[in-house]
Amino acid sequence: AQNFGYPIPRNWWALFLLLPAFASFATAWSMYQRNGSRLTPPVTSALLTGVFLVLLSGVFLLDIDLGKFWPLILIVLGVAALLGGSRWRQNRPRP
Repeated sequence: AQNFGYPIPRNWWALFLLLPAFASFATAWSMYQRNGSRLTPPVTSALLTGVFLVLLSGVFLLDIDLGKFWPLILIVLGVAALLGGSRWRQNRPRP
């Protein structure tokens, strides 16, 4: 395509990350509809996976340097995972 004059991003392979991202969004939507339009932990998980893959693809495609910010990003992801897990345990039906 580049020989025909079409610009190709340097990290064009990052576009392949969008395929599982869209599949994750489709799965989240399907589960959301199946659960009576309720935002359940599996729906949230699939949705966050899609968002993460889209953001990761954007970082690679746009050559964004995360440099000093990657430890902060890992901390935020860890805290979000902990809070999401505790919320799920509180809302879970008791046997």
